[in-house]
Amino acid sequence: MSQILLLPPGVVTAAAVLAAVVLPAVVLSAVYVLIFMAFVIHEAGHWLAARMFKLPAPVFSMSPKRAPYRVVGRAFGTQFRCSLRWIKGCYVAVLFDPSDTDRIVALETATGIKMPESRAALWWQRAFVYAAGPIANIMCASACAILAYWLLPPSAELSLMFGLLLLTLVVNSVVNLLAALANLAPRKGFDGWQILDEIRRRPKHGWRPLPDLRP
Repeated sequence: MSQILLLPPGVVTAAAVLAAVVLPAVVLSAVYVLIFMAFVIHEAGHWLAARMFKLPAPVFSMSPKRAPYRVVGRAFGTQFRCSLRWIKGCYVAVLFDPSDTDRIVALETATGIKMPESRAALWWQRAFVYAAGPIANIMCASACAILAYWLLPPSAELSLMFGLLLLTLVVNSVVNLLAALANLAPRKGFDGWQILDEIRRRPKHGWRPLPDLRP
């Protein structure tokens, strides 16, 4: 006959309290990390778009402007910054206008990085750099959703680890999608506002400046 193991009431109570405290902390920590990664992906989209158009991007900051930060490295002509206040705002500084000497001096003084020679960005290039952040989030959200659907087994039986993996993919997809939609809002300072502003101020001759991209 099988025997039932009875634990002392004190042990059961302690285990229940521990689970009630530890489990929410683990879940919140995981969500915190996923939100941080969504911010990194978003800013990486801006940075990669600027690099694609050979525009100087001297600052990649996981920290709001005018907030204390720590320099974590320098590479590819960019100073990478981070702080614990990243959730209040992150940014990539891109030099769209090489004739703006005041901005060049300020960036060189703040980063210690010499600005390379570059051309003034066209209106559609600026708009694409602003849109690249939400695009990166949407691509990540789509990839996670497709992978979760592809990994979903036909049966309803899931192991604990496999279930956590699927849950992580789904949550990551939702977080990135929300980050993209939030930044596309037509509010001043957001990417959506910047994109609309570039379209509104585009030159009358439209796409004719395209040949300027030739070396």
